[in-house]
Amino acid sequence: MTYGELNRQANRLAAHLKAQGVAAGDHVALFVERSIPMLVGMLVGMLAVLKVGAAYVPQHVGITPAAQLSHILSVASIRAVLTLSSLSQAIPLTGEHRCIELDTFMATPGGAGDEENPTGIDVSAEALCFVLFTSGTTGVPNGVRVTHRNVCNILLTAPGNLGLRPGVKVGQILNIAFDMAAWETLGCLAHGATLLIRGKDIAETAEQCDVLIATPSILARLVPARCTRMQVVALAGEPCPRPLADRWASFCTFYNACGPTETTIINTLQHYRGAGARATGFRSRCWGSAARCSGCWR
Repeated sequence: MTYGELNRQANRLAAHLKAQGVAAGDHVALFVERSIPMLVGMLVGMLAVLKVGAAYVPQHVGITPAAQLSHILSVASIRAVLTLSSLSQAIPLTGEHRCIELDTFMATPGGAGDEENPTGIDVSAEALCFVLFTSGTTGVPNGVRVTHRNVCNILLTAPGNLGLRPGVKVGQILNIAFDMAAWETLGCLAHGATLLIRGKDIAETAEQCDVLIATPSILARLVPARCTRMQVVALAGEPCPRPLADRWASFCTFYNACGPTETTIINTLQHYRGAGARATGFRSRCWGSAARCSGCWR
């Protein structure tokens, strides 16, 4: 899919969302699952939601329990749900929800108006870009509200921009409900790079990537010798073992990062230069708050 086709599809869906009453400041659920066609639809959905000034709320149907989906629909005051025709029956929808099946919508022909970007929508830097819900392993899931300002802060400035530019291939390997997935997808779109959406085999996609954003446990399953075109690797989400960092830093630019969702994906990013260099460690659990997160470092 080219950027032109992505924009046309997103414009058409944005117009449909507006016709369904979605306005700036609203929350729109993006409840999908892992598949290449669905992730393409997810990109269209994300962009369309942002085009109307709303915030998207992503969840992976099939992994997230129905009770948790119901909780999210309620507390986020969601009225519009973007999903797949095969998944709509698994979502606890009520009569208040407008359900738009992305695969059905994208299969319908577009028109000349799809070339026109939405106008008259004023979105400030403090407006919400997306809302991420925690896993709920320690209780009821909490929604983390992420603004456009904070997203731009990591995606458009070094080193968080990871040197992305047109022609660079970026792997999309993470669960869309994981905050680092926004780093992959929105980071790629913000710089005109090429997003490689994986199927079931992460390694197959990673071996074709120039840039990979992952957790240490995912990276540990890959074979460095098969990832010869890799230029940049950025890890977060878990403590990174030094041998793993040394292995990858020996042939590509390696970043070790830390940060809870409340600080917008990460708050610290270290360029680790390999054996003998100082490696910043972090605890396996963050005990700080969004306003006082320095307590998780040592």
